[in-house]
Amino acid sequence: MTLTNAGKHLPHAVRQAERALSDSRCLRNADCVFDALTGLVLAGELVIANDAVTHLEHLGRPDSSFTDRLTLVRGRTARRLGDLDTAWNLYESLHTTVSDPALRPTVVAETTELLRDRGEPVAARAVLTEHGVDRRGREPPRRPELLCARGAITMAAGDFGAALADLLACGQKLLRRGVLNPASSPWRRRAAWCAHLMGNARLATELAEKDHNAALLWGEPRTIGLALATLAVVTGAENEIELLSESTELLETAGAGFELGEISYGFGRKLVHNGQQAFAREQFNKAVAQFRRSGNLHRTARAEAELAQLSTPPEAELTRNEMRIASLAAVGYSNRDIAAKQFLAVRTVECHLSQIYRKLGLRSRDELRTRMFDQVGTSVPDTTALPYVPGGIALAAMAGAPSPERACALRAVMLANQGSDRADVVRDAVFVLQAPDGRDLLSFWCAVLALFHAGATDLAAQHCDRAAATPHPDADEVYRECVTALRGRLAWLHGDPATAADLLRGVADRNVHPPLRDLLTAWQVAASIDLGDLDEAHSLMLKDSYHPSAPDFADAPELFAALGSLELAAQRHDIARAAFLASGSLLTAAGVRNPAVIPWRSQAALCADATGRRRLAVVLANRELMLARRWSDTRTVGVATHACAVVVGRTPDDVREAADILADCPARGEFLRARYDYAQFLSSARRYGEARAVLRTVGDHAAKYGYRRWSDQAKATLHRLTQQARTRLTTQECKIAELARAGLSNRRIAEQQRLTLRTVEFHLSSVYRKLGISGRRELAIVRTPAPDQPEAP
Repeated sequence: MTLTNAGKHLPHAVRQAERALSDSRCLRNADCVFDALTGLVLAGELVIANDAVTHLEHLGRPDSSFTDRLTLVRGRTARRLGDLDTAWNLYESLHTTVSDPALRPTVVAETTELLRDRGEPVAARAVLTEHGVDRRGREPPRRPELLCARGAITMAAGDFGAALADLLACGQKLLRRGVLNPASSPWRRRAAWCAHLMGNARLATELAEKDHNAALLWGEPRTIGLALATLAVVTGAENEIELLSESTELLETAGAGFELGEISYGFGRKLVHNGQQAFAREQFNKAVAQFRRSGNLHRTARAEAELAQLSTPPEAELTRNEMRIASLAAVGYSNRDIAAKQFLAVRTVECHLSQIYRKLGLRSRDELRTRMFDQVGTSVPDTTALPYVPGGIALAAMAGAPSPERACALRAVMLANQGSDRADVVRDAVFVLQAPDGRDLLSFWCAVLALFHAGATDLAAQHCDRAAATPHPDADEVYRECVTALRGRLAWLHGDPATAADLLRGVADRNVHPPLRDLLTAWQVAASIDLGDLDEAHSLMLKDSYHPSAPDFADAPELFAALGSLELAAQRHDIARAAFLASGSLLTAAGVRNPAVIPWRSQAALCADATGRRRLAVVLANRELMLARRWSDTRTVGVATHACAVVVGRTPDDVREAADILADCPARGEFLRARYDYAQFLSSARRYGEARAVLRTVGDHAAKYGYRRWSDQAKATLHRLTQQARTRLTTQECKIAELARAGLSNRRIAEQQRLTLRTVEFHLSSVYRKLGISGRRELAIVRTPAPDQPEAP
């Protein structure tokens, strides 16, 4: 627990905890086991902690000191996931049965806080009174967790002075013990709120900043999200709305149910006050979903009341044309671009948009985009009968009686989703595919996709080619088309986007099995992006008036990931980030942790970095790298290493290392991207000669294998570097360029640098001219060179 208490080196702390739980000496000691499990919970590794508890329960420890601690860990994970009813059942049993004097204060404190979260403050205070913690005039509790719990209940009652005293006393005790990690106790965050509500701005700011810095040092998204929300509100930051938005994204990433509801509710009220009703509706929807799931009826009703005041029932359904125009506008196309795509007059597009805004009760494109993702996360996919697998629900609906190998195929997919036992996944999948009488389409599909996730694409290709060449006599047309679709996806994974596009287009055009249309669309979009045909990719997404926020789309995670990739390629990073996070939210709800399924964290990290959300970017990149290394597939590790290099390492050597990893697998698209970014980092270090050499190889390689996207981009960047090598940014221009790249508006840059708005605009125009770019969108992906330095030899 040393690293966990110190609140630093989270990946090392997780590895230490996992090693402890595999050590027979630790397994004989209840305290050692409890410390290791607590470390996993505080690091956000809730699924691993629960799995470890299940394993330990199967060992059949009769000792109550073991069983009580395991029950407590289960309660903690349920509470952090927002399942307060399950948590209450576990804590209630502990509250009445635990006899260990070392454990009882912890159970009392956490039971009290759980009751507060459930909206039962009277019952919470009764628990404290029952154990002599709430009796004024007596010696205060010696255990810091009891002080923190009493402070929380006193704070809820409005006695902020007494609550602040308890919370600061709790903090002093923890600091003396060397417990610096804000994930261990929220005392500093709560004390900041108390000081803020008492009007003590200096103390509130000091506490909030310390809590935020400690949370960043630990690096767990739930802890950072809560600290960031506190910092945004109590300091009255100018960018409060932006910070609160990043806070909710961090909490969604962490799967922090109840806390996400609380922050979303407060954020929604701020947005209402600012007149941003559509954005507020999105936050209140999140709050309602989380409060309802947690069983807090009072908070659910309160959020629903706020939502009811904002809800404007649509006058009528959108027409097909309006749906297409709304989708194009939401993803950033101008009215002129939409008119050209839809063969309409600009005036007609404007009239359609006015109708759309009136029908939906919206006022702007930003609100339209927000509505696009409004329903994501409000419905949880059902994975009780079938683990998540792309296209699985469509194929399961037409599957016949279970074959002997189907259970093995589903087990392979489940293990792949969890990101564990890659060797077992490959073994189970191969067993299914080698079955002599194998003709069960669902089993075949699941086994091949499990091999995709495991990186065993050569094995998958052998079995797909065999199935295509010698189909089973009973195989119908749907079976053959599914094999063709899998071969198309394999072609993309093996770095041949042109063949992938042809195979997938053929299957989609024949429309043999319409329920697979959404998955085929997502896979076709990925191939079109690599081919550099973004217009074709957008057309595919808009086909049949596709609307990605429909909650019943079984393959919504794949569709959102495809949309994210498309918007990332078009350099619309805000929309791309939202799409990747939407995909991740659905995958997390379906129990999918493995980045080999969809690397949504790394892609969202790149988008967050490009839009100045550094906290979110670092958390996502580090998390994906840790999960990828656990899975140990070369492609998955390479993609995660690349994101971490761009977001965290930020040096040419870091990015080159990622490219070297990807060079050892068939992932040509990811390899070209990493090499392209390597050239960007070389240019930022003014190593222009090396950068140009790398870009030439990227362009040649991309042209050879049909990756027009990277061929065109390398050519454009080569031209820009030729100009950039002859220019020098001034120190002031570099500062302003970096602030603009971080997402600050011109007005905020002017205030921060104490310049006039016109001066900032002048400097930015000079930066764009010198770098050979057109504006902020391109600035987000260009590494700003150091000022007035000669080119490196």
